Amino acid sequence: MSINRFSKRRDFNEPEIIARFKELGCTVYRIDLPCDLLVFKDGTVKLAEVKQPNGSLNAKQKAFWGQFEEYGEVVRTIKEVDAMVDKHFTTDNAEIIAAMEDTVDG
Repeated sequence: MSINRFSKRRDFNEPEIIARFKELGCTVYRIDLPCDLLVFKDGTVKLAEVKQPNGSLNAKQKAFWGQFEEYGEVVRTIKEVDAMVDKHFTTDNAEIIAAMEDTVDG
């Protein structure tokens, strides 16, 4: 059996963050690497790194998010969860409806 070389400590606000994602219709899986959470909604998957309200990324996390920031967010608060869901999962239905109407009318 090998020795675990990674901390399994979770941020104290992670349960609240996960609960909010679920309230917004997301499916959430806790993982350890390369970030804390996989978040699924409407056929889309994004990554989330949970930090305490005043928490910061360590060097490895900064390197990862520097390369993959378009695939998710670092979240510290419920407000940031809401913003992430709005940014990554919410479709502007008005645009889609207008495009469909143009197609039908044209």
